[in-house]
Amino acid sequence: MPFSSMSPTISSGGINSILNALQQMGIDLVALKKEVGLDEFNLEDSELRLSCQYASACYKAAQGIWEGENFGLVHGLKYQPFTLGIVGHLLTTASNGLEALKSYERYQQAFGDGLRFDIEEQQNSSGPNCWLTARLWIHSGMSGKVDCALVDSFFVALMNCIRLLTGETEPLLRVELKRPAPENIEEYVKAFACTVLFSQEKDQVILSSHWLEKPLLTANPYLYQMLEQQSASIIKKIGECNLFSNQVRLEILKCIDGNKVDITRVARRLSISSRTLQRRLKAKGDRFQSLLDEVRTEFSVQQIKLNRISIDEQAYLLGFSDPSIYRKSFKRWTGQTPTEYRLSLTL
Repeated sequence: MPFSSMSPTISSGGINSILNALQQMGIDLVALKKEVGLDEFNLEDSELRLSCQYASACYKAAQGIWEGENFGLVHGLKYQPFTLGIVGHLLTTASNGLEALKSYERYQQAFGDGLRFDIEEQQNSSGPNCWLTARLWIHSGMSGKVDCALVDSFFVALMNCIRLLTGETEPLLRVELKRPAPENIEEYVKAFACTVLFSQEKDQVILSSHWLEKPLLTANPYLYQMLEQQSASIIKKIGECNLFSNQVRLEILKCIDGNKVDITRVARRLSISSRTLQRRLKAKGDRFQSLLDEVRTEFSVQQIKLNRISIDEQAYLLGFSDPSIYRKSFKRWTGQTPTEYRLSLTL
């Protein structure tokens, strides 16, 4: 599935919806935000967008705190439609379940583009009813950072929100998950209220047209049109932000030549001052150091996969004066040392 951005982002509304559900689970948000670095940002800024790695870090940290079972299912059930930012409000004002899901599919990037889904309608050849398949896609930039709990939470949250908005409890047709079946699947059946199949080819939910045609209790055609226009405007701004961020990434990549890579050097290549570069990135919720680390990570991982140069050579090529510092940085970026990562490719 192609994506427009090398670095998936999530809105402040998306982060806040995750945190709101975690708070309902009894998670200490002050400590959590400090642990993952979210305390540095103003999450009340509606135009702020952050790397989706902050979202995955929240899940990972919260799972370490959570003392119960089935973290993803519980977290998904704690979501409320109105906490999902502007896309959530758009979803709530749709006329029925089908329009709500299509609206989310069309404007989901305004919420975040680390996890997303595509929907496909199919006609039942043996009858008048049709069904819809909602398939989950994971941004390539989130490879290795999305676990089963996060997938569970995403699907449960989306389906539960539609149930809450329609007031209906009729079952879906079925849920298909790539993950192996847990020892006890009862909680999955309870959360989704339908058949759940494991070890499947794709992560997807199959819904009947009858279920999707249920009118929403909060339908508001006039407000829906206004929110749709606002969502489209946000998507356009994201594209403009990604364009500049990707320009910065490209110039960082061109600077990987054994010399130090810093903001002054990259700004000079873009014919702007360091202060202007910082200001333009900050205005969109991005930081130069974050982009530098992303490019270094992608470059390092690619070199390890190609296996053409040594770890020490990678370090010097990336501008590190001491290979040991590079090894520590690589582990901070990926959770593994370069050697551990190389070994993991052979398993």
